[in-house]
Amino acid sequence: MFTRRSSVLQGVLLGIALTLVGQWAIDRTPFADWLVSPLLLPDTNGRSDVIVVAGAGVLGPCEPNLSAVRRVLKAADLWRQGRAPYVFFTGGPSGDLPCAVADVMADLATRAGIPRERILTEGTSGSTRENAFYAAPVLEALEARSLLLVTDRLHMFRASRVFGALGYHVERVSVPVYATNRGNLDMLTGAARESLAVAYYWLRGELRQASRLRTLPTGKARRARSEDRAPVVVLGASYARGWRPEAIAGRPVLNRGVDGQQTFELAARLDADVLSQHPGVVVLWGVINDFFRAPNRDLPAASERAKVHYRDMIDRASAAGAEVVLATEVTIRAPESWTGRVATVAGRMLGRTSYQDTINAAVREFNAWVRDTAAAEGLTVLDLERVTAAPDGTRRRRFAEADGSHLTEAAYAAVTRYAGTALDRRFADRP
Repeated sequence: MFTRRSSVLQGVLLGIALTLVGQWAIDRTPFADWLVSPLLLPDTNGRSDVIVVAGAGVLGPCEPNLSAVRRVLKAADLWRQGRAPYVFFTGGPSGDLPCAVADVMADLATRAGIPRERILTEGTSGSTRENAFYAAPVLEALEARSLLLVTDRLHMFRASRVFGALGYHVERVSVPVYATNRGNLDMLTGAARESLAVAYYWLRGELRQASRLRTLPTGKARRARSEDRAPVVVLGASYARGWRPEAIAGRPVLNRGVDGQQTFELAARLDADVLSQHPGVVVLWGVINDFFRAPNRDLPAASERAKVHYRDMIDRASAAGAEVVLATEVTIRAPESWTGRVATVAGRMLGRTSYQDTINAAVREFNAWVRDTAAAEGLTVLDLERVTAAPDGTRRRRFAEADGSHLTEAAYAAVTRYAGTALDRRFADRP
């Protein structure tokens, strides 16, 4: 009995001794620094088109956490140095709080001295991958090719490679390790979590570099307007009808959306409903009903007919002196009902393509034509598909009503924020 107790005591003492030695090695030697060194990328000194700040965290009630404060202050300092003309905050809602991380950080940035007109936000993303995914349409609207990324140093390796994989040149400035970790043990814990995240992203292919830089159209063709501050007129069906911002790019917005209409009906009322208003900008957004109501479910034929009508509307609006803006169509998702969920699961088990997947394939094909047409003719694109889609390509849940089709108020808010940024930038040189 005495021998057994002695062995237990010796084991406890040995464990304590090893713990103390380990703690000493972590705190007093370069061992911890050596372990985390593969994640520590050096800062760079180049200028960029925009400072992108990765979303951090929010505390109740809607106050930035310490990490968020440090990233905002770092970004404000970089902006004052003239490293980029814009600061772009990313990050959606945190937990059950009603505010988006990006909005909270942007509010702090204005208090730190950055003018509000120089601040951009996306309030949708919930991960590093989504930071880049939802930032991309806004960055494209800015015609940004390079960005200055601001985040914590342990996070920089993954974040910079995610943005780099989209084709951007990435400059880096990190919040120091010592500012975000209480000690070496805390640093090692954070590095372990980050290493697992890096491995996960690598397996998903999120860190692989793009084969070439994204090609962004420059020198967009500008068409003459008939009058200054001419309105923006939005032409479309029910999706467009629900979008009613008061103003975009400093211009009043006239909504000419009509529920249920197809592109031939939009083309038929272009003169009376749109061109009669002498618009400075015409936004075309409305092809989904051509697919919903395609005769004999012949979606390729419906798409070709829609392209003819779009081509006609582009030519007529341009001839009238309006800037034509092409909006990509949004995807749909399965209805939020038990019957819809059962049908989706059953279809997948049987290897069948769902109705939503069929429609979304047609939407993506049409959207590719929209982007190609805009690039060839110097037109502006509002890439609403990318703004509202989840990473799997279907509509993001919070952006779809229960029917899986119509857009929520959150979706329209995201569209307005994105469109305002895109069109303000595009028409900044207009009186």
